[in-house]
Amino acid sequence: MANYQPVSPYGAASGVTLPDNPAAASDTYDVQPNSRYLLELRNAGGTANNVKIDDANTVGAVGATVVQDPDVTVVVPITTGHKTYLIDTNRFRDNTTGKITFTNSFLTTNTHNLIGPL
Repeated sequence: MANYQPVSPYGAASGVTLPDNPAAASDTYDVQPNSRYLLELRNAGGTANNVKIDDANTVGAVGATVVQDPDVTVVVPITTGHKTYLIDTNRFRDNTTGKITFTNSFLTTNTHNLIGPL
């Protein structure tokens, strides 16, 4: 598991080059509560990357008979894949650790950045 710090949106807007954080099987970022961030995902490999963002806060209905898994999966396509996903920390931040967590199905030539808070 790799842990990273978000990039300021003001630095990105002023032409600062964003780091390309290499994808690991599981990645985390330290984030502020009650905030929004942009998760930028890139794939230069020959296999699509299914990125599963852990929904740490949504709970199932009491007495429900169906298992609820509200995690979000973003598919980053092959070769020149680029996806950006808005992260609301009220949903995705683990309040115990202060982190958002996501997993990657394909690691080779996949990178990511978290920009924010916005």
